[in-house]
Amino acid sequence: DVYKRITGQVNADYNIYKWLQVGSNNSIEKWDTKSVSQRGYSSSFEQMIQIDPLTPVYWTTPDEMSLSVRTVYDALQNGTADQNYRLFRDEKGWFANTKYSELEGSPLAKRDTSDGTDGGWNINGTLFANLMPIKGLTITSRLGYRLNFSNTHSYTAPYWIGDRGNQSNYSISETTNTGWYYQWENFANYNITLAKKHNIGAMIGMSYRESNKDNSSISSSGADILQSYEPNFRYISYLKDDAPKKVSNSPSKSASVAYFGRLTYNYDNRYFFQFNIRRDAFDTSKLSKKNRWGTFPSFSGGWTVSKEKFFTDLVPTSVVSFLKLRASWGRNGNISVLSNYPYTAAISKGSTWYQLHVDEIGSRYGSAPDKLANPNLTWETSEQVDLGLDARFLDNRLSFGVDYYDKRTKDLLFSISVPSELGFTSVMTNGGTVLNRGLELELGWKDRIGDFSYSVNGNFSTLKNKVLALAKGANPTYRTDAGSTNFQIKTVFEEGHSIWHLYGYIYEGMDADGNPIFTDLNGDGQIGTDDMTDIGRTTPSFTYGVNVTAAWKGFDLLINGYGQGGNKILPVIHSNGYKNGLKWYLDNARTPENPDGTIPHPGVIMQPNVPFWSSTGNLFSGNYFRVKQLQLGYTIPANITKKAAISNLRLYVSLDDFFTITSYPGLDPETASTNNFSGAGLDWGSYPTMKKLILGVNVTF
Repeated sequence: DVYKRITGQVNADYNIYKWLQVGSNNSIEKWDTKSVSQRGYSSSFEQMIQIDPLTPVYWTTPDEMSLSVRTVYDALQNGTADQNYRLFRDEKGWFANTKYSELEGSPLAKRDTSDGTDGGWNINGTLFANLMPIKGLTITSRLGYRLNFSNTHSYTAPYWIGDRGNQSNYSISETTNTGWYYQWENFANYNITLAKKHNIGAMIGMSYRESNKDNSSISSSGADILQSYEPNFRYISYLKDDAPKKVSNSPSKSASVAYFGRLTYNYDNRYFFQFNIRRDAFDTSKLSKKNRWGTFPSFSGGWTVSKEKFFTDLVPTSVVSFLKLRASWGRNGNISVLSNYPYTAAISKGSTWYQLHVDEIGSRYGSAPDKLANPNLTWETSEQVDLGLDARFLDNRLSFGVDYYDKRTKDLLFSISVPSELGFTSVMTNGGTVLNRGLELELGWKDRIGDFSYSVNGNFSTLKNKVLALAKGANPTYRTDAGSTNFQIKTVFEEGHSIWHLYGYIYEGMDADGNPIFTDLNGDGQIGTDDMTDIGRTTPSFTYGVNVTAAWKGFDLLINGYGQGGNKILPVIHSNGYKNGLKWYLDNARTPENPDGTIPHPGVIMQPNVPFWSSTGNLFSGNYFRVKQLQLGYTIPANITKKAAISNLRLYVSLDDFFTITSYPGLDPETASTNNFSGAGLDWGSYPTMKKLILGVNVTF
């Protein structure tokens, strides 16, 4: 892999007058990359994990090759090959692949299958002006912008690394993306204090956003498409005149506007009230004119009990230093899941098979609607209630906080099934309600003993997640993330269950002969898809974290960690007995050497119609705790560094992501459980979190 990046940043503030301040923050980035896929399904990383450990890295003679590769090799040698395939090698030999043809090949060969580059520019910035005409009033105008350009080049020559890993034609493509975005905000804040105790604030403003994108690409594929295949000629500009070309261009533009306001009031820093309101609208690319506007209010209140006289008379501040009660309610909206123009039926052109009359068959070029229209689509909204308490004790050394939250997402934007007679399989609708409810706890302690100071802080959160209702036609909705005769795992969005729960079979154990037993839910005496059910949630039911700091005579220590629990992970990447898998499967298999094994022998569970891989027998806890950072530093005394005109000099060593406690036998429970939400809980071989040893110096002049 190659990654080059150059960045620059310029920030400036100017006080032109006492009542006028202007400034800007600007950054620029140039980047170039050359890499291969290292994450997930069919990546080089997946192949590295799954390749047979008995397969050598290299074949040094043709006699060692697998049958499919040797066949192509012989054809190339005697001139009978139908294509000029490449067999990848270096000075040590040919990159070997497993003799089981389902696996594409060596990750070294995967690395060399294509010649591609990616590069571009990003320019970001903000320009602002603050106008203060009278006391307490600030008027702000702020313009944020983003410009980007990228170019992707790809070239692939015919190659053969296995029955599944091969390409018979040359292919080349060039893609250019340009875009610019800006957001213009104008708002005014006014704050005033009356009679020394009445603190009043008001804000009103507007925001306009616009995004413009343009994607252009050209590609070609064929047996002979370039004027030359030397490295300097592997570009679109050297295509032959008669080479087939596919050209596409997809410009897009979107815009949104918002008006917002806020009123705040607090009396003597004891009673707090706040009201917010926001009106948002997108252009007609998302919703119809009648539904484009959404109104989202919120309000909150607080009471600092520890400032009340009756409280201070009863409880010394050295015991209870601070106590505040809080409550809030709010509504927000979302339409980010919508594609462009989902409320109307557009006409698209294309070529498809169509029989005009009995004597003629074949493809026809024509026009047809590309989706069903739903002009009633509206904003997906979430309403959340929060109740909280903040407290500090023992002269602020002990702190405690608790929050209860209840969030309900309504009018969920969702795709539902429709009768195939309509010519489509689904349509977007507002069709569901989802509940997220839980507690958030925080507890901390800080103190100083002579030259030694320290603090310990922890947090713990719970989450109850449930789909309360779905529209007719949407319950349940399946996301098939893997499927075969004996591997049919799905994630499911289903009423009455947690979102995108795992859907599979219940494994009960083995009979006396070592055959697996699965629960026959429908009682028909057979194990089939009707016996699949909810076998585990993919979202954690609790998360937690801890932070510890300490300092003594120039030395400082930081320990930061976090974890989660209650979720399940199914290791898709390892659930195939024909490829390299987890040692756990052999350690727990029932064999003559291990008669107490809890799962069947791999030779049994690989039989057709034995769905062990998609059952609770192949399900693992996603619980883990990770020490995110362990850092030790030392600050050189100032009386030494000042001799070198250095005001502060700190040396440190840090271990990042070095320690993880988990029972999951895969590479990383965190990356395995944080895929996109509909594929969460399925370990496709995501690249694990890297351990880092960092030595650093902080210098201030």
